[in-house]
Amino acid sequence: MNILDDCFKSKKTIVEMLNDRQFLVPDSIRNLSIENFKELYNSRKYDILVKHRSENRKLYVTYIFGDIRSASLKELITNIKVNIFDNEDQHKIIFIFITKPVVSIIKIINEYKYQYFSINKLQFNITKHILVSKHELLSEADHNALLAKYNIKANQLPVILSTDPIIKYYDYPKGGICKISRISKSSIDTIFYRYIK
Repeated sequence: MNILDDCFKSKKTIVEMLNDRQFLVPDSIRNLSIENFKELYNSRKYDILVKHRSENRKLYVTYIFGDIRSASLKELITNIKVNIFDNEDQHKIIFIFITKPVVSIIKIINEYKYQYFSINKLQFNITKHILVSKHELLSEADHNALLAKYNIKANQLPVILSTDPIIKYYDYPKGGICKISRISKSSIDTIFYRYIK
């Protein structure tokens, strides 16, 4: 496993993910060459801070190499919240782990309602795979209209977990409804709705 290549591939996927989540990604990060990335990698300056296009929130992406202790992770979170987020709670952090994090680390990240990915899950953009159907989060109006049409509650729909790779990629919230459009060349196109749990 070549860590540098894996980090570069993951950076490309992260840029696409941030763009899909409506965050403004600077051209200097979007168009980063492998040579420029090597310089950043060697100086350990490859974290990303982006702002949302329309909402007042930021997202910070940071890489974690090797094992990290619970106290060190909490200290890192506090430093990011104080020095980058100015103690505002609407902002998020995504942690990219080179090695699989232990349960205690995952628990801390979940307590803060942040996200984490293993680097091996970011080697390609799963939303661009030919076998992955289109996933969309319903707007509040469409959400209410669907429930009224079928006279049901959201939790009566079939479930998709918030840990599903596509749901996690887009960071769709729990309690929302995801519309899944399956396009078929040999059969009819179908639409499914899933409650995000």
